[in-house]
Amino acid sequence: MLFLLESELAHVSGKYVKAKPFGNEVIVSRSAGSSTLITTGQNRASVTGVAEEI
Repeated sequence: MLFLLESELAHVSGKYVKAKPFGNEVIVSRSAGSSTLITTGQNRASVTGVAEEI
């Protein structure tokens, strides 16, 4: 089954943030009812930003 990640996340009420090509985009999120943080970067340009968040 083929799908686009952006479309599938929107379908399941997820959040999708698109960075500019080769741009830095770091997202820090907490699941509802959880104290666990999820930190993610969009591409290699985001490595420093992810490291700073951690």
